[in-house]
Amino acid sequence: METILTYIENVFRPLPQTAEVLHIKNELLSDMEAKFEDLRVAGISEHEATARVIGEFGTIDELLCELGIDHPTDDEERRPLVSHEEIDEFFVAHQKFTRTIVWGILLSLLGLALFLSALVWSGISPASPPDVGLTDPGFFSALIRPPSESAHNLILPLALFFTFVIPAVGLFIHAGLSFQKYQRYERGAFDILPTIKCEVEREHEVFQPLFTSRLITGVVLSMLAVLIFIALIMLNTFNTFYVLAIFLTLAAIPLMLLIPVAMKENAFSQILRIGDYRPQNREAERVIGAVAAFVFPASIAVILILGFGFKNWGAALLVFPVTAILFGGFAGLYSVLKEVD
Repeated sequence: METILTYIENVFRPLPQTAEVLHIKNELLSDMEAKFEDLRVAGISEHEATARVIGEFGTIDELLCELGIDHPTDDEERRPLVSHEEIDEFFVAHQKFTRTIVWGILLSLLGLALFLSALVWSGISPASPPDVGLTDPGFFSALIRPPSESAHNLILPLALFFTFVIPAVGLFIHAGLSFQKYQRYERGAFDILPTIKCEVEREHEVFQPLFTSRLITGVVLSMLAVLIFIALIMLNTFNTFYVLAIFLTLAAIPLMLLIPVAMKENAFSQILRIGDYRPQNREAERVIGAVAAFVFPASIAVILILGFGFKNWGAALLVFPVTAILFGGFAGLYSVLKEVD
């Protein structure tokens, strides 16, 4: 019977909610319910009874034509209603998507941590920059020289790095492609029945205590990882590459706590169209995404130029966190300003 109700709501949702239209809607729903109950009493299965009832009344366009009502043609007015089964399917797919992303991040962090550790094992120190920089006269001639001993020492670190990062990239690509069919939920190109929306809202409320506890735990562990990182740097006892590897390993723990609950909260936001997925926030999201597409690749280019070109790795290591902080501030401020407008 839920399928029939969804069908009727889909027919009348884009129409003007006048007294005449509502009267036709209620009469039609009553007739379809009566026909459905008669078929069920006659021993017809629920699925077959639903198909027969909807088949007898024809398609949406045929039904509206018979009633003498013009069907709107605007795409925004014809957003399809999604059923309870479709929403359940979305949450299951989103959970698989999250699991794949988590494994990809874990492999990336592990590969980077092993890469940094292997640099130390190979005798490469962060205090020993490349022989020449971009500003040195011999830079371009150095590009065609035979590989130095330090270049040979990079074989093991790079092998470990790509052994883990290549599968991680494969997981990210697989997750994106497999979840592509659910992009309409992110765009908000759907509607749900009020009864189904209430059920999702109740599930969202039940999820909130877990989300809050994981969020607090993750933030505390992240701060602890940063404090350990700063302490190890100040002690100056361990090689800097080792310290970075330890930090990445410690940072993986709160990430594994935060990412699943954050992405499930994101799934609820998409279905309920709250938070970043409210209609008024879509323009802000597009602008922020466009800025991010330029800012972060540019920051990586600056890091490479400062490090390899000017041999200033101290400044290079500060570029990305500073960029992230400034971008986060911009994104938050822009979103607030758009909400005020």
